[in-house]
Amino acid sequence: MTFAPEPHTEFSSDANVSTQDSWVGKLELEFKSEGSKTRLTHSLHQGPLRVQRAFQETDGSCHVYLLHPPGGVVAGDVLDISVLAEMASHCVLTTPAAGKFYRVIAGKKPQVQRNLLRVDEDSLLEWLPQETIFFRGTNARMETHIQLGGAAQYIGWEICCLGRRASGEKFDSGSVLQALTLSRDGKLLHRERLNIQAGVDNPLQSRRWGLAGQSVFGTLVAALPLDRLGFDQYLEDNLEKRLMALLSRNRAAPYWGVTLKSGLILVRYLGDSSHECRAGYVRVRNFLLRNLKNIDAVSPRVWAT
Repeated sequence: MTFAPEPHTEFSSDANVSTQDSWVGKLELEFKSEGSKTRLTHSLHQGPLRVQRAFQETDGSCHVYLLHPPGGVVAGDVLDISVLAEMASHCVLTTPAAGKFYRVIAGKKPQVQRNLLRVDEDSLLEWLPQETIFFRGTNARMETHIQLGGAAQYIGWEICCLGRRASGEKFDSGSVLQALTLSRDGKLLHRERLNIQAGVDNPLQSRRWGLAGQSVFGTLVAALPLDRLGFDQYLEDNLEKRLMALLSRNRAAPYWGVTLKSGLILVRYLGDSSHECRAGYVRVRNFLLRNLKNIDAVSPRVWAT
């Protein structure tokens, strides 16, 4: 199957950010199934994006750690990441540390990160980065496009932290614009867009229908073979209850939510701890792989360091 690159149109005013005085980073990765193992067969980088190394795991998957040596994204930086999981492959992508979007001086260019994740027939791609921290005064633009082909499968999450709570910094100025689209065979299944404008009359951060004053929010999206369960209303309700019971081990359980739509599983977190969010998502990932894929999940080694 051949994928046509999807144009990045979510942020039309920023899509053509000038790169003359910006630090541009590009990373292209391709994975192929070779026998019972998945291998990284193509890696092309430009600027401040790297792959540390590819790890072959006991379940046949290939784990890759994405590196951004500068440690944070500043005004005018543009990061483009493109991943292709070819037929029958299983790749897991994560980061060795939290991502950071630093403060931007008023009038400077935004910071942009764009992810294009393409998954071929019968493949599984897992996008499991550690949390992203948005500093006070940031001007961040993030978009992720997931293109699935045929029976391709996907598990991915984004964990976002507004400000640096450990140092007492609140997110009382700056902006974050985040977008996500997921399609299968060219048909759009899910789309969402979040626009946070701190320091202006935007009730999104404080109202209960928004972020309810919390500083950490996360979204996990899973597209897995739910039809193998004989997916009907009863099993849909049962799966939601089982996932919520799994997440209720966290003290922030009232801030979890599970939704099933269009063959997708959406798990939301809203609270004050990125560690609780990631721990909950790890449990969800392990549960889904065991019960829907019959796979004993292997956690990336870097998570234990």
